[in-house]
Amino acid sequence: MTQLWAYNLVTGCRSLHVSLPHNAMSYTKEPKPLPWSDDKKNPLGWAKRLFRMQESQQLLNQSKEPPLLHMISRLKPMKGVIHYQRAILEKYGLGKDTKNHNWVVVKNTPSVNRDLYEIKHLIRIQPVIFENGLPTESDLLACRLLPDGRFFRHRGLSVDSQLLDSSEPNQTNLSVYNPNQPYDLKALLHSNEENFRYLSSAYLRRWHNKRWANHDFFKEFFTSHYKYKLNQDGNEYRYSGLSRLDKAITHSLESRRNPDGTLKQPNCNRFDADWNTYPWSRY
Repeated sequence: MTQLWAYNLVTGCRSLHVSLPHNAMSYTKEPKPLPWSDDKKNPLGWAKRLFRMQESQQLLNQSKEPPLLHMISRLKPMKGVIHYQRAILEKYGLGKDTKNHNWVVVKNTPSVNRDLYEIKHLIRIQPVIFENGLPTESDLLACRLLPDGRFFRHRGLSVDSQLLDSSEPNQTNLSVYNPNQPYDLKALLHSNEENFRYLSSAYLRRWHNKRWANHDFFKEFFTSHYKYKLNQDGNEYRYSGLSRLDKAITHSLESRRNPDGTLKQPNCNRFDADWNTYPWSRY
């Protein structure tokens, strides 16, 4: 009896056994979409995610050279952080004076990476990619570092005013615009001279900072409706229920008279109560 029970147990375990390679091959690491996104509603969305994952892996394999710089930002507050991890954060400029998700550039060296490994659960690391090559000292004023780690040069060259002559549909002729020469069609771009109709970046920056300082962003969409309890605006009756009380008083006074203008008899109808006997004192 014991041997038969042991044989049945071994047979049942063999039928339930699944090999480890099969488990590893059946598991995929594609990102799961949000429940309300269009990718979740698409029945072929899982295949598109797999293709996107393969493309991203190919891009990672192409960049074999390690990056020279890293961008790091703190993801969590410093409350409850161990003292030596707090010291590492302050060492690389991510202390309490720096807000969360603010990027700081550090070198990609073994000593720095050892420190970052200790605080990897508190920070986010993004490699800096130089798509246009390493910049020179003269290019530093015309460079920009994006949050995704791409570092590129943008030239702030102004465009001269030009004329687009569309007389011939199959050929496009560009010529320098001359204000003394009459033209029928003038497609003008901004010139080197200061144009009061052109919104420069400096003007937009000043306008943005002014609205930010005065807390005027989206002010036209989110208006404030204050309720003054001491009737400072003189409109307390509108939101304190007094308007409904005024209407009730007016209706009660009107109901005391007949349609011909004569006064009704007191308490002639239990639905038309008399003003003197109606319990208005509770208001």
